[in-house]
Amino acid sequence: MKILVLAQSRSGSTGFQAWLKSEFNEPVMLEPFNHNRLPQEELDLQLETVKSDDGLILKFVDNMYLDMPHINDVNVLMGYFDKVIGLTRENDYDCAYSRLMSHLSDDWRGSRQTIKVDQETIDSNLFLMDEYTKHAQHHKAYIRSLPIFQTTYEKIYQDKDVKDLIDYLEIEPKHLDYLFENKNVTSNWNMKMYEYHKPVIE
Repeated sequence: MKILVLAQSRSGSTGFQAWLKSEFNEPVMLEPFNHNRLPQEELDLQLETVKSDDGLILKFVDNMYLDMPHINDVNVLMGYFDKVIGLTRENDYDCAYSRLMSHLSDDWRGSRQTIKVDQETIDSNLFLMDEYTKHAQHHKAYIRSLPIFQTTYEKIYQDKDVKDLIDYLEIEPKHLDYLFENKNVTSNWNMKMYEYHKPVIE
């Protein structure tokens, strides 16, 4: 099974990807196509993995794939996958707040104790809050414009309403507790779960 998650940042997408891994046991790709961290050889291998028929659970945050060669058309990218899920967040303020909190603590996955951002801190960072809110609104609108299955942070993590999602994935879930009860799942997640199959080079 190949599953693509097109997610708005700060929408619980990493924990969601971890849950998909627990249900499907397919390889997962973490922060793919990062030109600042990966050599060209690794970038080429990642692209070949996306284009192959091998199972994969891949997440892109916002529209970062637009800078990638050969997949900068969302329709081309989605064509490589069996299932495509859009994950966004209804509350733009909460989305911006989460991003500000992560920015100030330099803790983007909840792996350390997250600081609390009080009103005084928010007031002194109004420019960032405004930019993060606009960013959230822009990318949410883009993801929701795509003709794909859509769900939200609030529906999954607050309402625990995943019936439509389960129907779309066509599974009998075995690990919903993993999704609902451990929002900071990545803090205890074995990073080996992020491994993906690299093409065999003859």
